Amino acid sequence: SHTVANFTAADGDMVWDGQRFRPIEADKFLADSAETLEFERSHGKPVAVTLAGGDTRPERFERLLPFTPAAADLARYAGVYYSEELQANYRFSVQDGKLSLSAGWAEPVVLDPVAQGEFWNASGSAIVFRLAANGDVVGCDLFAGRVRRIAFVKVSPP
Repeated sequence: SHTVANFTAADGDMVWDGQRFRPIEADKFLADSAETLEFERSHGKPVAVTLAGGDTRPERFERLLPFTPAAADLARYAGVYYSEELQANYRFSVQDGKLSLSAGWAEPVVLDPVAQGEFWNASGSAIVFRLAANGDVVGCDLFAGRVRRIAFVKVSPP
């Protein structure tokens, strides 16, 4: 789903999406909603966390290290992309050293880098760019909640 989850610590608890999880074991935390967070470790460091409980199946999140691409690296993603399914154009551009997305008449949205070729915004949408064998950016896929892999093809450079 390319969902990004940020976990923080506060007064010995874990906090995710505004919900506090109190420790019940060394790497396991419980929320008032009965949801649990359980961290997996490798060589003593957290590498993944599983969110379980409620009416949904467990979700596993792998830990990502902070990724900050150079502005020059972002320029390769700039351009106009078209989705046949949505019959819409997305325009990506680099502004103030960040990748932004414009669609229709909406204000541009700044995208945060997650990993090489993958970006997301605070509303929970993710963009994953596709590369050709020679390394050229040829398209991207949109992930937004239950919407997955809406394909866009790069139709023009910036």
